[in-house]
Amino acid sequence: MARNIMCFAVLIAGVLGCASSRPGRTEQPEDGSRTGESGFIEEFDPLSLNEKDIIVRQSGTASGAPDRTGATATAAAAAVKETRQVTGFRVQLLSVSDMDRAQEEKKKALFKFNERVYVEFESPLWKLRVGDFRTRKEADALRQKAVGLGYPDTWIVQTLVNVEAP
Repeated sequence: MARNIMCFAVLIAGVLGCASSRPGRTEQPEDGSRTGESGFIEEFDPLSLNEKDIIVRQSGTASGAPDRTGATATAAAAAVKETRQVTGFRVQLLSVSDMDRAQEEKKKALFKFNERVYVEFESPLWKLRVGDFRTRKEADALRQKAVGLGYPDTWIVQTLVNVEAP
C-alpha cells in the first residue's frame, strides 16, 4: 500500500511539473526580419554574401558555373571584365574533402602564382586549380613551376576556362 501511494505521489509530481511550464515564445530578430516556425530567417538570400572565390558546379547549366541572378550578379558583372568560357586547361594543385583547408591553400597559392586561383567543388571533393590556359603546353609550364614550389602531385585538367571576350 505504501508503495502504491509513493508511485501515485511521483506521478502527480511529474504531471504538475510539466503543467507548470509555459509554452516557449519565438522572438523576432531586432532587424525586423521574419522567422518561420523553424526559427530561421526566411528572407536570407545566400547570393547577398557575394562569395566570388568558391565555384560550385551545378548540374543542368551548360557552363558548369553557378546560376547567379539578381542584383549581386549585376554588381559582379560591372566589376569584372567581360569574359567568356571556352574549353581549356587548368593545373590542379590538390583535392581535399575539407573546404577550410582548400581555402587556406588557395590563400597560399595566390602568393605563389601570377594566375587566377579557383576553389571548385565537385562532390565530394574541393579542388584547388590554377590558371586559364587555352593550350596544354601553357598549362604544363605552370605545372612544372608548381612542382618546384612544393606541389609534387599536380596534374593538368581539361575544363572550361575564362578568357577575355574579344
